[in-house]
Amino acid sequence: MGDIRDLPVIDAANISNSRVLLRVDLNVPISNGEVHDKTRIERIAPTVEFLVKAKAKVVMISHLGRPKAREEEFSLKQVVDVVSKVLGVEITFIPDITREEVDSVIDSLPWGSVVLLENLRFFAGEVENDLGFAGQLASLADIYVNDAFSCSHRKHASVDAIMNLLPSFAGFNLQEELNYLAGIVSESPGAAIIGGAKTSVKIPMLRNFASRLDFLILGGSLSTTFLDAMGFKVGNSFFEKNVEEALAVIEAAKESGCKIILPVDHAVAQNLEGPVTVKDNNDITMEDSIFDIGEKTSRIIEETIRKCKTIFWNGPLGVFEHESFKGGTERLTKALVSCHKENGAKTIIGGGDSIFAMRSFGYCEQDFSYVSTGGGALLHFLAL
Repeated sequence: MGDIRDLPVIDAANISNSRVLLRVDLNVPISNGEVHDKTRIERIAPTVEFLVKAKAKVVMISHLGRPKAREEEFSLKQVVDVVSKVLGVEITFIPDITREEVDSVIDSLPWGSVVLLENLRFFAGEVENDLGFAGQLASLADIYVNDAFSCSHRKHASVDAIMNLLPSFAGFNLQEELNYLAGIVSESPGAAIIGGAKTSVKIPMLRNFASRLDFLILGGSLSTTFLDAMGFKVGNSFFEKNVEEALAVIEAAKESGCKIILPVDHAVAQNLEGPVTVKDNNDITMEDSIFDIGEKTSRIIEETIRKCKTIFWNGPLGVFEHESFKGGTERLTKALVSCHKENGAKTIIGGGDSIFAMRSFGYCEQDFSYVSTGGGALLHFLAL
């Protein structure tokens, strides 16, 4: 497979009177037939509009959830009406992917029509990255377009093997995501604020940032891993012990002149419902669990990011879902909005928890330069 970063953008293709296999990500939160977040649908609108206006016949493919077999609760049929409404086009649902079935429907439709096939993960060949299954998909179209950044790190047939079989292009959403992520390290001074958990998954990204950015600000459970590696007591805190990798990131930062900023104080308690106290690093006891950063740390972070032209945020700084431990993440969100709107800084958010936190504090996508739809894909590409 080629690198998706090298794909030409779809507007460079001659797609008139062509069938286009369009990989999108319709893996949206849904219950009782109601889609609770339409962001991923909204993001593909420019590509679909372009293809329809160019009189292509668009064959949309996607997955939904992690079905073990053909389970009705994971059928893409339930999102057709919402997708059609958001995109402003009529969509014909085809409950299969066989060429005979698809051909019989598409041949009867005019140029500029859009069809949606059934959930790719109903078919074993998708997650197995099976070339034969990719061949089935390729037989349905003349051109392949990837507009599913959030899936593009997966070695699945519809994003990997397929690129060996059809002329391949990037959709506008995919290209926009890649451009913004590349821009994180393009302007100095730049900072990355990385929180949450999943330390081992994020280490490759941290190593990359440590060698390319001016500031690397750590919070959440991830920062506890680093404090532990540096010899600080972290009490009964939940964290992933990874001394060797953490010290390697610190060393990489030293070599490149990147300043790592770790919490200097914390909101601690014996459990999430217990009384909260704020303690400096040297005052943590064995009974304490760290659940948020303290005010001193928040001030240091705010002072740091106000110097920056580019700021990337992935992962909350504390257990923000609890009232007692939302302070650090809420202050950070407010500061990022201020940096963007008042200072003109480029602010980029990525990761489901960060986006959920941002919205829970009353902010929206328009309050930042860009909000990425990628989760695992985001971490993958920022590690390259």
